[in-house]
Amino acid sequence: MSMQRQNDRASPVTRLPDVLEKLSGRLIPESLIADPEARQKAITTSLFGFSMALWACVFAPVYFALGSPRCSVVIVIAGLCVIASTLSLKSHGSSRIASNLLAMIVLLTLLTLGVLSGGLTSPAMIWLPAVPMIAILLNDWRTGASWLLATSGSALVIFLLDVPGVFPVSDFHGRSRDWVYILSLVGIIACITLLCFVFDYNARLLRIQLQAARGTAERASNAKSEFLAQMSHEIRTPMNGVIGMLELLANTSVTERQDEYIHLAKESAESLLRVLNDILDFSKIEAGRLELESIPFSLRQLIGDTLQTLEVRAAEKELKLVTHISPEIPDALIGDPGRLRQVIVNLVGNAIKFT
Repeated sequence: MSMQRQNDRASPVTRLPDVLEKLSGRLIPESLIADPEARQKAITTSLFGFSMALWACVFAPVYFALGSPRCSVVIVIAGLCVIASTLSLKSHGSSRIASNLLAMIVLLTLLTLGVLSGGLTSPAMIWLPAVPMIAILLNDWRTGASWLLATSGSALVIFLLDVPGVFPVSDFHGRSRDWVYILSLVGIIACITLLCFVFDYNARLLRIQLQAARGTAERASNAKSEFLAQMSHEIRTPMNGVIGMLELLANTSVTERQDEYIHLAKESAESLLRVLNDILDFSKIEAGRLELESIPFSLRQLIGDTLQTLEVRAAEKELKLVTHISPEIPDALIGDPGRLRQVIVNLVGNAIKFT
């Protein structure tokens, strides 16, 4: 019962991903939903666009109440443009276009409010740093740098034109102007907080998706390794039987042509068995289950027996295979004779093959 109450309390936060999923299904085209990164950018752009529309709904009546119907109309128009640009994402399918439209609408709105309410000293000018921040968080640093230049250039133009008689007389005077400044400061703080929240949420969601994708890839890799290990192990048993039967058949009375066929069949079976052993080793390495033995063995006997199996291949290429082990090297060792045999077969076999 207590767990149910805790879930109910946490529902506004835990339901946010569901809300964003519904938002993405209605506003984001299917071409973006298929790509996780593009989908997240589209969700972020949509979320910020509707937040800006909410900002317009709050500030339009505030500006009207403080005695500036002109600025109130500008904010209402800007809010409608923000909603239109956010909804346009469904048609053109580009979050970059939508985010640039949002940045442009915000910049033009701030410049218009600045012209109508005092020029460079207008409270709307406090919002100018938000424009490149929007471009950076919704797009990338290059886009943000472009909008930083545009914003700085616009502020410079207003500064150069800020002489008496150029801009209309501001509707805000005295106490109302102070209230607009305070509300602008509160608004820019709220905007920055929203941008940070959107950026953090987007980063956390991408991390969760990357972890899920990595887990899926690891499970697929483990399943592949398990399958290879099982199959190569299952095939090795009948292959050893085939080689044993060919050896027995070779010791019976057979014609020279039949002996040649048996010899070729045995060589092919041994080659296939070596491939199966390599696959089994690789699958064990990927699964983290490759274990080396540590048993006593005779080095000279191991090398002699191993190279004896390669003498036929060397003779076929008219090569003489000679074994020489220095007397200083000890004979009794402790290790994995099977792995050492594989190393010798691979090295000497390649030497014979490419000589």
